[in-house]
Amino acid sequence: MLRIGRILIFSLISLPGTLLWAQSDQNPEQIEDQDAADLDEGSAWWADLYGYVRAGFEHVQHDSDYLYVGANNGFVLHNARLGLSGGNVGWGLGFQISVDGAEDVRENINNPQGDLDVRLRDAFVREDLFEGMLGLQMGQFKLPFSAEELMSTGDLMFVSRAVGLSGVPAGRGIEQEGVVFDRDLGMMLSSGQPISFGSSPLALGYYIAVSNGNGANEFLNDNNQLALTGRLELYLSEMLRLGGGVHTTERTVGEQPNHHDEKDFAYSVDLLVNWSGLELFGQYTSMVTSYPTMGTSDREQMAYHVGRVRHPRDATLNVVHAIHSIARLPSDAPK
Repeated sequence: MLRIGRILIFSLISLPGTLLWAQSDQNPEQIEDQDAADLDEGSAWWADLYGYVRAGFEHVQHDSDYLYVGANNGFVLHNARLGLSGGNVGWGLGFQISVDGAEDVRENINNPQGDLDVRLRDAFVREDLFEGMLGLQMGQFKLPFSAEELMSTGDLMFVSRAVGLSGVPAGRGIEQEGVVFDRDLGMMLSSGQPISFGSSPLALGYYIAVSNGNGANEFLNDNNQLALTGRLELYLSEMLRLGGGVHTTERTVGEQPNHHDEKDFAYSVDLLVNWSGLELFGQYTSMVTSYPTMGTSDREQMAYHVGRVRHPRDATLNVVHAIHSIARLPSDAPK
């Protein structure tokens, strides 16, 4: 097992005129109505320009068994996000477009040398009906699978997502992909907000997405199959949220004529508790990838993590009390 230490110092810079920098990476199902005070009188249209920069210094402990681990310490740029969201309140119409100028572009595995480039992140339109009980969304957006994937960057407990989701990047260890699906091109039906049941403290949120399944910024689907993603969330007032998601897809990878198929099936469960200034979050995710045209054994991935944050009532700084994160990502599985 590699022993890797990391020291990260991050800065967040929001653009003037945005609501909050924490909203700059909004969940795909959340394009909220702007406060009436922010709207021009007599106009139901609104627009919000947002952005942020996430940069820092990274130090990884050198490993004598792997020369490429810990050999590239220095400054890093994780995000340079710029976006525009807007819509029409009366029509229930919304849209979001965003790009990032710090996308890591590398072709070779375990090679820390690469380029930063500009890539499209979000590009979708949404129509909400029946007071947010039903919404139709189409374009490129985050798939509604696991809770931490759907969290905005500003809502994370730490400066980055858990290693089980983000994976192990080049230079920090043996490079591995995380159990994450991020953005895809497709269509989604979902509740714009949790659906309440009269005076009951219970509420329900649902998300059903059909997408290409081959990731973001792809010109066409990689085959004739579509990916299915679904998620349910059960709320108990503002104190508790229990969620679960499933994802299945059949992908075609490789260069013609050497194509082969890969089938993914994944599920995730998560729990969020907010009580008296204490925020507790836990998530378990599992994915099995099979290779029907190659005849090799299945690849199994599992990740779980738990985090706890105390929000002082008389301070704006959140104090982290405990964190545990683990990921089992086999290095001998086919890539």
